[in-house]
Amino acid sequence: MSMCRLSTRLGPTPRRPSPRPAFTLIEMLVALAVMVLAMAMVTTVFSVTAKTTATSAAVSEAQTLARNFALQIEQDLRYCDPTRSVLVLVGRTQAAALTEDQRQAGLHYRQMVGDPGNVDSSLDPRFAPTPPPEYSDPRADILMFFTQRPSASQTPPVNPVDDFGRALQRGAKLGPVQVMYGHATLDRAVRSGSTWTFADDLTYIETDPATILSPLPLTRWHLARRAVIINDPGTSGTPGANPPAFDSSTFQRVVHGMSTDARYAGDAVTFKLDEYLRWFSPVPPNQGAGIGPLALKSPYGVIVGPGGYQPQASLRWGAAEINLVLQNMYPTSPAALLHHFATVVEQPPEGLRDNLALDLVPGCAWFQVEFLMPEDPRNSNESPLSDQRRDTPRWVSVTPGSTYVFVPDTDENRRLVQSQVYPPGSPRAGMPLPAPNRLRNFAQVIPPSMARALPAGFQLPHNGDTVDNRIVRLWPYAIRVTIQVIDHNGRLEQPIQRSVVHWFP
Repeated sequence: MSMCRLSTRLGPTPRRPSPRPAFTLIEMLVALAVMVLAMAMVTTVFSVTAKTTATSAAVSEAQTLARNFALQIEQDLRYCDPTRSVLVLVGRTQAAALTEDQRQAGLHYRQMVGDPGNVDSSLDPRFAPTPPPEYSDPRADILMFFTQRPSASQTPPVNPVDDFGRALQRGAKLGPVQVMYGHATLDRAVRSGSTWTFADDLTYIETDPATILSPLPLTRWHLARRAVIINDPGTSGTPGANPPAFDSSTFQRVVHGMSTDARYAGDAVTFKLDEYLRWFSPVPPNQGAGIGPLALKSPYGVIVGPGGYQPQASLRWGAAEINLVLQNMYPTSPAALLHHFATVVEQPPEGLRDNLALDLVPGCAWFQVEFLMPEDPRNSNESPLSDQRRDTPRWVSVTPGSTYVFVPDTDENRRLVQSQVYPPGSPRAGMPLPAPNRLRNFAQVIPPSMARALPAGFQLPHNGDTVDNRIVRLWPYAIRVTIQVIDHNGRLEQPIQRSVVHWFP
């Protein structure tokens, strides 16, 4: 019995279990730091990717809007016949802010248009009440002309009353078309029973005086295209005492791009275009209206003198004459003051979807029209000195606050200008009459200072001051239209710019 107890005491001793392996506190902190760094890198990559994707989407959207604009205006101008149209250019700038927050803070959005070397470094153009000479407030020009481009109605009549309306209902493409480009007035929609209508709570981009910031930030500026299909019934008998004009009911439709009367299209009118164009001919239908031959009037009211461009009151258009174009551009005089020619509803309800036909480029922060002056023969390829030209085309912008009107460039109007010379048989036959007259606005193709570039033995008669040494035309050689498109969601730091150049024959 004692032996058993002894063997029990002398047996193998039980082993304690070994401790499990574990991280030390330092190792845990290092691992945590690595994990935080990795998550920060992933977050940064994700943020950059998301921002790049959003920027790419914004650039693509802005480029698409600019491309659609270019396609529209190129087609409109392609079918524009200078002999069958007037060309109206309205120049204006409007102080504005980029966003609503910046508008509330009084920050102007301005573009540099001058020499950066002349900028006063102590002046911040965002806060200046008026822009420094090297800067410009956003351009908000207006362009109007008639085109022969066949167009289908965007808002055809539901119950047409004549063959013209029935053709529009079938989707026929008709012309001519009056086209206007510019910034639209904004309105809002209200429900009226089971339908939607306009609240007539208009918000203009323009203010008076123009130095006050626009009530709309640039992100809400809408470039509009108003295309009005014209049904010309022709002239029967003696033309009316007054030039044809759109009436109030017509403007009610075309300014909104839709009609509340199912019998009529929202973008088509009956208008005597042929008779209207006669008022711009050498012999207007009614001289008693105080409208003389408009081809003898300067489209910008200036002449070329020794000191450059100088005002000449006798060559300017009068109130009655300028009303010829204004009465078919804007509904009323107050609307003309604020350039109201189109009304756009932002995000319209289903009942007002047709109104979107006017909304061409939302977020258009810049719309400018420039032209090559017809009075400058250096803009023409017909000049014998054109191959010696080394400079760039002389683009001229429309003076803000001015309206330039170019009358139809017909042979009759050209001959009228060319007739402003001394009669045959006089010692100065063929030379322009003393100023003021329209012919002297056109510079000599080969001025005396360039006579040395002519072939040997060639002499300019009368020192070149003849009608034969001038190129007389009443439309610009070309126009250049420039737009800048911004993103209304603020995803772009700089706008997308697009220019369209069109040369007239």
